[in-house]
Formats: sequence, structure tokens, C-alpha cells
Amino acid sequence: MTKSSLSILVFAIYLASLSVAFVFFPNRFIMLFGFEETTEIWINILGFIVGVLAFYFFMALLDDTTHFYRWTVYARLSTLPVFIAFVLLGMAPPVLILFGIIDAVCALWTALGIKA
Repeated sequence: MTKSSLSILVFAIYLASLSVAFVFFPNRFIMLFGFEETTEIWINILGFIVGVLAFYFFMALLDDTTHFYRWTVYARLSTLPVFIAFVLLGMAPPVLILFGIIDAVCALWTALGIKA
């Protein structure tokens, strides 16, 4: 397995884990990070969509679609500045930046793996 493939596998597992948390245990999960409990369906819908993204990552990994790997680097690097903006605008607690950092670190790992 290449370094970029390993980074995609790890990120796919991360996404799948988030998906399970948001679909089946949304309040327990979000309250760990300082968000208020919710009864809205949107958190579950988000979990499903994150699960679909995890599926794409797993399928790209199985097909060794390195073009997909490269595309994800650009998209995942945009997460951190957007999450920082949400925090600075008072729309989210600072812990949201942690998720942006995870995306950025994983994206950089993929980028370095592609170059190797």
C-alpha cells in the first residue's frame, strides 16, 4: 500500500466513524465537543452524507484512483479556514477548529504521499 493510499484509508475510517456517531449517537457525540443537544434530523442527515463520503474514499482506495486522492487534498485543505471563519463569526465553538485541523493534517499527509 502506498503512503497516499494509507492516508486515504485512515481518512475513510475517520469519516465512517463520524458517520456512525452522527447517525446513531448524535447527541452523545456532539455534546462531547460543547455543542447543545438537538432533536433536529439534520445531524442524522449529515451523518448519512459523511457515510457516503466515506464510501467514496473506500471505493477510490480499492480502485487506486489517485486522481481522486489529489482532488480530496484541495477540498480537505479548505475545511480549516472555513471552520476558523465559523468560529470567528461566533457561529460555532472553538472546538470545531480541531476537526478542521484533522482534515488539513490528513490532506497534507495525502499530498506528501502522492509526491513520494
